[in-house]
Amino acid sequence: MTISNNVSKNIFLISDTHLHHANIIKYCHRPYKTAEEMDTDIIQKWNSVVGPNDIVWHLGDFAFFKRTKEQCETNKELIRMLNGTIHLVLGNHDRHVDNRLLFWYNMGFGKVYDKPLLFMDNYILSHEPLLTKNKIDLTYHPKLKNIHGHVHNSNADYYLMTKEEQEKFDEEHPDFGHTPDITKHSFNVSIEVIDYRPIPFELVVEKMKNA
Repeated sequence: MTISNNVSKNIFLISDTHLHHANIIKYCHRPYKTAEEMDTDIIQKWNSVVGPNDIVWHLGDFAFFKRTKEQCETNKELIRMLNGTIHLVLGNHDRHVDNRLLFWYNMGFGKVYDKPLLFMDNYILSHEPLLTKNKIDLTYHPKLKNIHGHVHNSNADYYLMTKEEQEKFDEEHPDFGHTPDITKHSFNVSIEVIDYRPIPFELVVEKMKNA
């Protein structure tokens, strides 16, 4: 896939919005009191930076809901409220709802992927970080970069733990990993660490270069 620089300015990335998910507020220390307040604020922030003709790559865990007709219609309406064409890389919570790509296309996403994909020749878009999930160390592949979600703001919390707490966390969450959110080889676009709004692709590229 090749995209010109002018077009790339209209490409955004985000992950782990977990819309409707009340417990995520507590788990990730989100600054909201209710899921309704969270959803409203995320929609407003999303539309403040993304235009109707822009593209957003959502790297998984879009919303928390069960596969009922009513909730599917609610989420279809939610997707219509968000600006831009939204492409989805399925996250673990999305798969818990429905693992079929057709289901997610019917929800209103532009493109849907059930595995990591190569983007702009050098960037691998995935839900879980490749280093911790698949033990792929991209430092040996200097041209390849991984943009991912899944880990939320766990890194910040992790470094505040005692050594004993870290050891317990490592045992209970082997897939999280604790590499920095930004390195020359990887970038975490979980919503908590990008100010609860999609981040421009060109800014991600710049931050990785300067890491």
